[in-house]
Amino acid sequence: SLDLEGAGVGCMISSSPIATFSATIAALPMFAVALAAVHKALSFTKFAAGGWSTVVNTLGSLWSLLLTMLTLRILMPMRCVGNVADVLTLHDFPSIVCYSTSEHLALLSLSAGAFLVFVLGGFALSVWVALQQKVFLDQGRGWVLVAFRFLFCRFKVEH
Repeated sequence: SLDLEGAGVGCMISSSPIATFSATIAALPMFAVALAAVHKALSFTKFAAGGWSTVVNTLGSLWSLLLTMLTLRILMPMRCVGNVADVLTLHDFPSIVCYSTSEHLALLSLSAGAFLVFVLGGFALSVWVALQQKVFLDQGRGWVLVAFRFLFCRFKVEH
């Protein structure tokens, strides 16, 4: 899973569980902003590599590649385990008691929001684009299909 402590970034961010979890969840949006900035900077040079559909396709490919790992990390606040004192604590942060501390409630809230945005939002967008594929083609908006080729170019027709 995506573990920022294992990556050695503890010296750059606070070591509180909420800050660590927030930084982990924010990694994908921060990458998206960096990718968009690089694309915008390169668009003024001869090294431009396509339009915004390339950026969307890259982010979509990354999303589909990291979806399982991201989902597991987002659901981390729900992994409570029993310990010797008969108290449920978080598996990744044993100092946090489940369902009775403000830290755990904050982590649950962040988890729910991230799940709605990254997992369900990405899934809903993918389903919507797949259902609208014919409409996009009929309207001459083929660039949308190019942007979402990470969905459409996965499968080969076998004869």
